[in-house]
Amino acid sequence: IIILTSINQIKSIVEKREKIVELEEKLNWYRNENINLLALEKSLYGEEAIELEARKQFNMTAGDETNFSVVLKDDESEQNYKNDGNQASGDDIYSNTDLWENIKIFYNEEIN
Repeated sequence: IIILTSINQIKSIVEKREKIVELEEKLNWYRNENINLLALEKSLYGEEAIELEARKQFNMTAGDETNFSVVLKDDESEQNYKNDGNQASGDDIYSNTDLWENIKIFYNEEIN
């Protein structure tokens, strides 16, 4: 009985070892396939396309270039600013869309 148990244990160890080797081979194949796909994808993009994508996604510049941002204001808040000047009255209402105007109102009402 002890001999049969030992043989079964050895058989189980060998089978598990074979399964591990098989899974390692499969994993290596998938890794190589992924590496090949990444290399193919990278080769599809030229340097200019990569640079253009980086500029678009990360707002990058090259050389002496400068990025400019444009802030669009709605007419109502601009008109209120012209009418009020730099003074905020006690009945100013906070806006959901104009952070800087809200900060100005808060500063003038709470801090001053």
